[in-house]
Amino acid sequence: MTPLGLVLVLLAQAPTTPLPAAGEPVRYQAEQGTSDGHGEVLHLQGKAELRTDTARIQADRIDYDQRTRVVTATGHCYAVNGLAGAVADGLTLDLDGNWLQLQNGRLFVKADVAPEVLLQTSTPEQLMATGRTTLAARVERVERAGQGHLKVNGLDFTPCDCNPLEAHWSIKATAADVHPGEQAWLWLPVVYVYGVPILPLPVLDVPLKPQKSGLLVTTPAHSAQNGWQVTQPVYFALASNWDLTVTPGYTWGSTTEPAPYASGLGVKGPSLDTEVRWAQSRDTRGDVELFLLNDRRPVRDPRFLTFYPESLVNGAPVTSDLRGFRGSLNGAVLQSFGAGWSGRLDLNLVSDAGLVKDTTTDVAQQANQYLRSSAVVSRRTSDSVLNFEVTARQDIAWGGFSAFEGDVWPTALYGRDQNGNPLPSLDPHQDNSGAATRGEWLRGPATLQKLPTVHLDLPSRPLGEHLSWGLSADFTRLAPFSGHTGDEGVDGLYQLGTPGQVPPTLVDPMGALNAVCPGNGRSDLLTQGDRVWQCGEREARLRVDLVPMLSGSWGVGDWLRIRPSVWIRQDFYVGEVTRNTAQRGYVVGDLLLSSEVSRTFANGLRHAVQPSIQYREIPGQWGGVPGNQPAGPNQPVENRFYDELDGAVFQAPLRQGVARVTQTLSRRTGAVMQELLRVDLAQEFDFRQENRLADTVVSVRAAYAPFSTGVTFRYDTQRSAPGLWAAFASFQIPRFGTTLRFDQLFVPVQFFDRDVGGSQNLPAAAISAADLGRWGGSGNMRQGVDALVGSPVPVGFRDGQRQSAISLEAHVTLAFGLGLTYSGTLYPGATWTLRDANGNLIPSPGGAEQPPVTGRYSVLGQQNFGISFAPACNCWRLDVIGRLPPPTGQFIQDPPGTGPFVRSTFQWRFPDLIFLLTIQNFGTFGAS
Repeated sequence: MTPLGLVLVLLAQAPTTPLPAAGEPVRYQAEQGTSDGHGEVLHLQGKAELRTDTARIQADRIDYDQRTRVVTATGHCYAVNGLAGAVADGLTLDLDGNWLQLQNGRLFVKADVAPEVLLQTSTPEQLMATGRTTLAARVERVERAGQGHLKVNGLDFTPCDCNPLEAHWSIKATAADVHPGEQAWLWLPVVYVYGVPILPLPVLDVPLKPQKSGLLVTTPAHSAQNGWQVTQPVYFALASNWDLTVTPGYTWGSTTEPAPYASGLGVKGPSLDTEVRWAQSRDTRGDVELFLLNDRRPVRDPRFLTFYPESLVNGAPVTSDLRGFRGSLNGAVLQSFGAGWSGRLDLNLVSDAGLVKDTTTDVAQQANQYLRSSAVVSRRTSDSVLNFEVTARQDIAWGGFSAFEGDVWPTALYGRDQNGNPLPSLDPHQDNSGAATRGEWLRGPATLQKLPTVHLDLPSRPLGEHLSWGLSADFTRLAPFSGHTGDEGVDGLYQLGTPGQVPPTLVDPMGALNAVCPGNGRSDLLTQGDRVWQCGEREARLRVDLVPMLSGSWGVGDWLRIRPSVWIRQDFYVGEVTRNTAQRGYVVGDLLLSSEVSRTFANGLRHAVQPSIQYREIPGQWGGVPGNQPAGPNQPVENRFYDELDGAVFQAPLRQGVARVTQTLSRRTGAVMQELLRVDLAQEFDFRQENRLADTVVSVRAAYAPFSTGVTFRYDTQRSAPGLWAAFASFQIPRFGTTLRFDQLFVPVQFFDRDVGGSQNLPAAAISAADLGRWGGSGNMRQGVDALVGSPVPVGFRDGQRQSAISLEAHVTLAFGLGLTYSGTLYPGATWTLRDANGNLIPSPGGAEQPPVTGRYSVLGQQNFGISFAPACNCWRLDVIGRLPPPTGQFIQDPPGTGPFVRSTFQWRFPDLIFLLTIQNFGTFGAS
């Protein structure tokens, strides 16, 4: 219920506010009390008070006519009942509930206080200081016009906890028709700020119940990418626990005219957003939203999001074919079936990979790689968990491919030969041009999904006094929604616009043979997207994963705890295309020794030291995960590991350990233990490496309000360089707060070179994006689920640089309610170098002795800023929010003009602005 609805409900109840209940004793006192000759009119004079067990009226004078049941109070009138109070110069009340009239008076609604406490107040100052004022209203007269119908004259209210006697703003209406519990109409309402009329309205319909169908606030918006947009939400109250919001809208689109073969983001046209919500209980509820858009902008090449021309004639305009209907489906549904059974549905689907990029200007959302949806039915008992799950990841990283694979090549752009004759037609879903890209499929990668997964987990169960056992079993089908291939192409690496890493053996000018796929004779870019499995691509497969575990726990006095454990992971695989079978298994042995020494001081401080040593060994493995495992150049990339279970151990045998010391300083405040300081020192070991070492880790965290800070440092002994720096410092008080973060990560040199030069700049042994992520960063980023520390770094990935990111968030509230906010990210020091296909540096022009071609990335990331004005204790708030995207130029050459790249200029775009006018407890009037 809105605060305005609340005040009108209270006004509807106001005629009985100071009225005693039937049979409730009435007590009164005054300095002087008289009555008329018949005893029908009672006159109380001087500090007069009329009181019941639930209400009280105070005034200089109170007259009570027992015949008409009218109470008239004058002079310093004060009344309380329940959570409502009134202060006025004069008050006239019909005890039968027909009308109430105040002279220069206000009605107050309180919260966070008991009615009994409010009844003990006797002055306006005490009323203001008790509890929280949720609403203050001034009324001249309330009259009952009929059953369930009130007429209010001279309404003036402020819905916030400010000083209502000196309110900085209010909403005034000459009259109001109130139907308690249903709705109220305000006639000629005006919003006043510091006594100045700001927003006049002809009429305002206010619901007086938690749910009521009607129009919500019209919302305009504007961005450089999409121009102006206006939406008008309509709310439908279907039931007490069901509602529906339907929001039609229209987007006018960017004023920038599209050009043939130029890329462009944005949408244009009518839209309809439908959201339904329901809540049966805490465990049974849902929220599902369907967004539909009739996009009136021209169609684009789904590979590069570039506009098609109308024809092959030079100078032809952009095609007149429109994109048509697009949309998204989002939501979450929880359902409890009883007896431990429950279900959960998470939806995050889009019609095409370009929709997110087109409808948002936030670079973080535009860079999103996957959208995840899942449906889970599970049964939980005290000693078991059974899950049936279907998980889908929609790949939106590549262009704007349709989720329904409906992208076709425009008929007007079918290619012709040198004589002007039409070339043979290919499949409509292929590039039918006459360019070098002819034959490429207009389809994205076929992302492998879990369709389905059945998981049984039997947690640790006792086996005698010191031993316990457990079992985990998992069956998973890893396959795309259609077909039986990941469809990355014969090189196993999905890419756009660059030749494949594995030349077809039949046309390889070097005569090299593909040891993995010796019969490969097709171009990679013609095989990716055809939805037919070829050697080198990931094959849909079935997997059974079994993990039995035995563990123990023994104590040596009060100072040492010994926890040995052993488990076996056994996996079985069946390929859906080749029908090949494979298996992989290994035994894991683990031993953890831990202790704790602590002391609690008289002032409540507790200091604890927790040393531990852990050793883990995998003697070897039998079998292996099926898939590509390149041993040299001219072979498909390694794509064996489909998920975290396939990559539970990247290589075996394995002998690893961790020596750790943790110190904590904490303080007990009541029943809460607050950690003031935590220091972790750890040395990770990989005993199969030459130096027997892995990462060295130092982590320090401290917190003492309003300060908090922390730093984590990981030193990579294999690279002899820091692998990770992460630090933050925060200071938070009510009127000021700031958080500064610094992150630095080691990135292999191939990562930057890959971004700049495309896949041709990879080293001779082809690698995938997953490889770059696996071998970059610190040891914990390349750690399998059964490993204790990160996998060793291949020699070819030990060169690189540290990429840094600095982010700052700050807010401050100045005098007169002025506030400033800022958040932004900087990327200092990121550089790149050009390399040839074999990974060798490309020197600058002028000979081999010249330095290599290098460059740097843009330092500035996305910047956000805001200015707010919120006087009168945040009763109302005006926000201006701006978002400044990073420069479009992504790299600059140094020296300039070297190599195939030219010096880029930073093309700034005007920031997107949002304007919000919000009234506390009332809503947002509009945004643009």
